[in-house]
Amino acid sequence: MNKSIVKKVLVFLVPLVAVFLLYILAVYVANNISLPPCITYTLFHINCPGCGMTRSVIALLHFDFLFSLRQNAFIIVGIVLALMYYIELVLKVFGSQKFYSDYCTILER
Repeated sequence: MNKSIVKKVLVFLVPLVAVFLLYILAVYVANNISLPPCITYTLFHINCPGCGMTRSVIALLHFDFLFSLRQNAFIIVGIVLALMYYIELVLKVFGSQKFYSDYCTILER
């Protein structure tokens, strides 16, 4: 089998399998495991940048986007960055070199 075909198949299959497995893991953690309280909030009574991240992910698993944003908006930034990276990877593997270089030029600005 041609290496470029294998690379193209892997570009689509690996992220889909990873997202599926992470979804299953997150649902299991949300339903079965009690997480400890935030140490920063417990000691200093201020919210750290990660406070609300677990509640935000659980809200996303239930497709409650507004509640997720209210808990911690950084998760949305992380998802956008991951999507941008994936688009860049797909363009690099499938796209023409000119279109990929134009895309990278736009990102560098």
